[in-house]
Amino acid sequence: MAKFKLVPYSIRVRKKNSDQNLDLSSIPTSKGNIDLIDLFEKLCKEYSNDVYERKKEKRTLCVINHLNNKDKKVISGIIKSGEYGFEADFYDTHLKKRIQSARKEEYSEEMPFFFLLNSPKKNKDIGFIIAQKFRQYGIKTILEKALLDVLRDYSKDLIIELNPLISDKLLNILKSSDKLIEIKFIKKEVPKDVADKNLIKNYEDIEEVRSFKVKRNRDLLLKSKENIVKALKNVEYPFSEIKKEKYDAVKLIVERNKTTSTITIEDLPRFRECMPLNPKSNDLERGFPKEQYLNKKAKEYLNIILKSYDEDILED
Repeated sequence: MAKFKLVPYSIRVRKKNSDQNLDLSSIPTSKGNIDLIDLFEKLCKEYSNDVYERKKEKRTLCVINHLNNKDKKVISGIIKSGEYGFEADFYDTHLKKRIQSARKEEYSEEMPFFFLLNSPKKNKDIGFIIAQKFRQYGIKTILEKALLDVLRDYSKDLIIELNPLISDKLLNILKSSDKLIEIKFIKKEVPKDVADKNLIKNYEDIEEVRSFKVKRNRDLLLKSKENIVKALKNVEYPFSEIKKEKYDAVKLIVERNKTTSTITIEDLPRFRECMPLNPKSNDLERGFPKEQYLNKKAKEYLNIILKSYDEDILED
């Protein structure tokens, strides 16, 4: 699996207790209608002046750079985010020396994550964001919560959702398979409370896998394939959205024409659910891809999605 990758998400806004998605170019609030681009611009400005600390999750958030092209309904930039709340020793690989308690509990290990947000002009009830991931680290969860906080400044009756996108090619393989033999739900970094119960100190180094497998080569529940598809928000285009993501990856072992194969819903470049990145050394800065490189790759990725929605692509 690639160390760096870009992951696509949909953005939707709706009222509480309603399944109807609102027009993102004119979101109705108690303070008047607001555009998604303006909402995101407000978040960027608020969190560029200071580091935002979310104490419940023990994470920090700070927008260090962003560019708003309102005519094209695009915002891009870099968000620094990190986790704090634990102490660690550092080992200097050059000096071959361990530094005791080099990381303090109050330190937040800030890492830069690129984002590219677009609010389409034709399909006004859906927006797209291409977000960078580094190993298992990303900004999807904290960004969604921060956006909701900004939205609640305008209305407490609205909900904003970021859902991972998945292409119909994978769904067609699943639906056309003869048998569903096994499902694995994988969390690459288990929650700290789970690790503590099992006396695991370095909880970020292990995976939690929940597997459901049938015996004697039977089909795993006749309606499993139906239920999996129902867990997706289907649209009339080649991409669907995974609702309420709680796992980093889902593996499905299926049988087609007496041949067993594994489908991974998270790491599938061939289905374009993510774009693995392989930057050259001159594309790196302090070990992370440069913003210019990420911006180019994110636009390429977004254009693939925009084409499938019959939207105008972004020009360089």
